[in-house]
Amino acid sequence: MTKFDKLFGREIIILTTNQKVCLDEYHPVSIDHVTKVSTEINEGGYNCKILAVDSSSDLKQKLSLLDPQKVVVLNWIEQIDNLSYGYHIAPQILEDFGFAYTGNDAKILLDSCDKIKIKKMLVDASVSTPKYTVLYPGSTDLPDWNIFPCILKPAFEHCSSGISHCSVVDTKDLLFARANELFSQFNQPLLVEKFIDGKEYFVAAWGPNQPEIMPSICQDYRYTDDYHYQIYDYDTKWNKDSQYFNEYWSHSKVKSVNGTSKKIYEEALKAIQYTGCQG
Repeated sequence: MTKFDKLFGREIIILTTNQKVCLDEYHPVSIDHVTKVSTEINEGGYNCKILAVDSSSDLKQKLSLLDPQKVVVLNWIEQIDNLSYGYHIAPQILEDFGFAYTGNDAKILLDSCDKIKIKKMLVDASVSTPKYTVLYPGSTDLPDWNIFPCILKPAFEHCSSGISHCSVVDTKDLLFARANELFSQFNQPLLVEKFIDGKEYFVAAWGPNQPEIMPSICQDYRYTDDYHYQIYDYDTKWNKDSQYFNEYWSHSKVKSVNGTSKKIYEEALKAIQYTGCQG
C-alpha cells in the first residue's frame, strides 16, 4: 500500500464495480450498502463520493482524472474484468497510479485465493491450525488420512463456494463421494481439514506493521445440535431463503477485545503478520 504522511482533509472515494457488470452467481456488495457507507462518512463530516467502474481500463481512465495527493480510496472492488475473484486487479492499478487505498495489496489478495499456499504459510509460522491434507482430482485414496469428521473445501474458491453441510464427512467413503462431486463441479484440488466443533470466532485487524486487533464476532451455533450444519457454508452466508441464514445472524455476537481469549487474538495476529495482511 502506498504510504502517505498526510491524509487528513482529502476526499474519500469509494471504489466499487458497476453492478451491471457483476457476475450474478456470486454476491457482490449491493450498491445500497455502498451508498449507506458513503452517507455515513459524509454525515461524519468528510467528503465522500462513489466511483463505480466497468473494467480495469475504465478504472485507469477514471483514476487519470483524479489527483493521488488529494484523495483516499476505499477499495471495494472484488469482481472486475469478468473475473469473480479479481480482488488483486484494482490494488495493483491503484499502486501504479500512486493512490493511497484501503485493504491488502495485490500479492496477498492473490495468495488468499490459494487455500493450500495459505495453509502452508500458517504451518510454517507455527500458527495453530487444523491438521490437513490435499486431495487432487483423480485421486482414489488417502492412505495416511484417518481423521474424522473432516471438512472438504475447494482450494481456489472464495465466499464459501462449494461448501455445504455435505462437506463435513464422517468416513472415508463419504469423503470420496463428496470429493467426486466437488471435482466434477470445480475441477481443482481440495483442502481436507480436521473438523473443529464448537464456537467460531471471526477476528479482524487494521493498520500496517503492528495491526490493531478489532472486536471479534463469535458464533456458537447453538441453533443446531448437528455438527454437519455448524459451519458458515455457502447457503448460510448468501441464501436468505436457506434454513439457517437468519438463525446464524441471530446467534452472532460481537465480543470486545477483553471479552475474547487472549490466545485467539495472539494466533490471529500471528497469521495476519506472517501472511503479510495490511490496511
